[in-house]
Amino acid sequence: MGCGTSTPVAGKSAGERTDTGIHQATTAAAAQRAPPPTDPPTSPLPSNVSARPIHQVSEPPLTQSAATEPAWTDEQPSNVVPSPTVGAESAAGITAVEPPFWASPVPAPVTPAGTIYVLECPGGSDKGLDGHRRDTLPICDALVRRGWAAEPVMYTDEQSDAVRKKLELSQGVIVRVAPGDYDGVSEGKLGALLSSLGTRCLPHPDVEAAFGAKEALFRVKGLSCGLRDTRVYHDAASLHAGFPESLATGPRVLKQNMGCQGEGVWVVRVKDGGGDEARAVAAESVVMVQEAFDNHTEELSLAEFLFNCEELIEGEGGHLLDQRFLPGILSDGELRINMVHTQPISIVRKKPTEGGISATLASGAQYTSHPADDPQFGAMLGGFSKDVGALMGALAMDAYPLPLLWTADLIADANGEYFLCDLSASCVRVAQQVEMIADAAIKVLTARSNGKGVS
Repeated sequence: MGCGTSTPVAGKSAGERTDTGIHQATTAAAAQRAPPPTDPPTSPLPSNVSARPIHQVSEPPLTQSAATEPAWTDEQPSNVVPSPTVGAESAAGITAVEPPFWASPVPAPVTPAGTIYVLECPGGSDKGLDGHRRDTLPICDALVRRGWAAEPVMYTDEQSDAVRKKLELSQGVIVRVAPGDYDGVSEGKLGALLSSLGTRCLPHPDVEAAFGAKEALFRVKGLSCGLRDTRVYHDAASLHAGFPESLATGPRVLKQNMGCQGEGVWVVRVKDGGGDEARAVAAESVVMVQEAFDNHTEELSLAEFLFNCEELIEGEGGHLLDQRFLPGILSDGELRINMVHTQPISIVRKKPTEGGISATLASGAQYTSHPADDPQFGAMLGGFSKDVGALMGALAMDAYPLPLLWTADLIADANGEYFLCDLSASCVRVAQQVEMIADAAIKVLTARSNGKGVS
């Protein structure tokens, strides 16, 4: 569930892959991106952050990065006490939580319509002083207000059997586990548990993986938001045969399978600007390679660049995606559509620095949030919305519902038409949409219980 990156470097000839190349860059970057979980911050709040109770959430609507979250306040509402410790199993075989670690301020329904749990893992940088994600308790409250029983559940490998028994008795589980490492949690064991829950798990691990893999952009190329000339390479032979052909048509974007924040994404151009679409670019041609993470550019031969990329294809699930470069990133930036199930909630314009292609905050890109009904995005959003219903089928995930929370990034071509360049359903942070999330979860899980399939 994490991000991956590596950087093809110059200065090597074919057959001389060194430890200073791709492998080392991958290891160093992964270490920086996924530090061991730490305790929530206890230092005073920065001057630009106001102290407020946990339920009073006022951040921008949705964001992918927990790193940009304001520091947590030391104030806690009276209904929140420290994180739970799991006690002995009850007679029903369900582990009790002692002492009660959360009591909703919303009166519990006498006869709940069903039970929905919100699953978390203890620790990590995404937690507050109460031990929960900022959005967990508000989601529970919203479900309770709608007549459902709801509460947080903490997962650890040690308690996996007890947690499994508890979750299996529910109508649904909303997973709020961010990518990264948590003490006492193995990704494989947690993934197996979530997979066993089937369609009651929101999102199912297979859905999260399908959205996170860059191959998703190849799978959706037949939709109106997809680029039909997209290619995917699963081995070195197809990479060396196919990429020189696609590069002859103009600048291309090569993306490794898993990555985030622009890491492992390269814009590749032939240096002399020439090219003949009828002929593949020669291996000795010099190419300019610009990484979307930090906008840095290298010059090297095409053969050297492709050789350095071979390691990115190795291993299970390894592949490289090859897309046409969309020049709109230079003028209008990238548009992120924040979605709650089938409904767009907001649009964030991510504008790179002058001359840059990176749309990350770390690179200096400017982010501006707009409501989903902003007229300037009407045509773009109208076209994309028509594809939403076909998205899960295109990803071969039609057995599952759309994620409750997900994002789609689009960039315009030279004619102003927008195309998909990224998808994510990886624990998107939420602030103000908890009521909509509750409604969507109930809709999806009720349809499941009634045997009406997925939506």
